[in-house]
Amino acid sequence: MNSSKLISGIVFSIVIVLGFHINSLAQSSAYINISENTAKIGNKYIERIISLVPEKIGTETIINKLSQQFYTVNSSEFELTIVFAGIGPAYRKKQNGENPSKLNSNDFEFLGYSQSEYQKGGKQLTLKFRYENYLTSFLVDVNFIILPDDFYMRKYIGLKDE
Repeated sequence: MNSSKLISGIVFSIVIVLGFHINSLAQSSAYINISENTAKIGNKYIERIISLVPEKIGTETIINKLSQQFYTVNSSEFELTIVFAGIGPAYRKKQNGENPSKLNSNDFEFLGYSQSEYQKGGKQLTLKFRYENYLTSFLVDVNFIILPDDFYMRKYIGLKDE
């Protein structure tokens, strides 16, 4: 009778330990979760929640999972200062002498997103934008990269003439 309780106690303990081990492995990996209106990119330390609603594209919340702190953000994700030379008035300006112009993601058409694997088990989320006005047209990619064991997230933009 005692040996049966001992064996079932050992089996129960093994199941709990395996469950914790599997759960910690799942949390230690980088991830991207996409729903209809949001994208979540993160790992066991940090998570960024990004709105995919066309009128409101951008980071809404950053979560520090170690401290359980939630940071509400109102972000346009990028801002460019551009000098429009020789192509007519600069954006939102009456004449070219009023250069430079500031553009942010609200001035761009949101084209969608892509997600991909990154080195060392990381994940990359890319938001794609297009700017088109008068004689100017170019693309902007906003890239978010997370690695499984980093406590921070990388973010950079890419520009391409169209």
